[in-house]
Amino acid sequence: MRILLSESQIHSVIQKSINDTITNMKKYCETEDENIDSNVCDLLDTLNKIDVVSTSKIKTTTGTFIGVLVNIYYETIFSYIDYEDFLYDLGRAIKKKYGLRLVFEVNDEINQKERNW
Repeated sequence: MRILLSESQIHSVIQKSINDTITNMKKYCETEDENIDSNVCDLLDTLNKIDVVSTSKIKTTTGTFIGVLVNIYYETIFSYIDYEDFLYDLGRAIKKKYGLRLVFEVNDEINQKERNW
């Protein structure tokens, strides 16, 4: 049986899966689980939130994926942090738990740290 979802429902499901997976990753970091990379924990410390901007269907020879354009909000003294590897790990964790095959693309990275130097 196939369930058809509207664009806003797909958006909501993906946003919820992202939020829930990040929450679970943070819990693993707090328990110092060996199954999670310490670099992921360091990035999670800086991450405020990831917002889904838009989604699109991507068809390839290996199957259908959902393209997800995101804004990343973070807080650090550094001017830039590369979240590409983290997004890959996030996508793998979402696929494992929810069965969603996501391909992330960063729309914008917003550092919310005020630098008053």
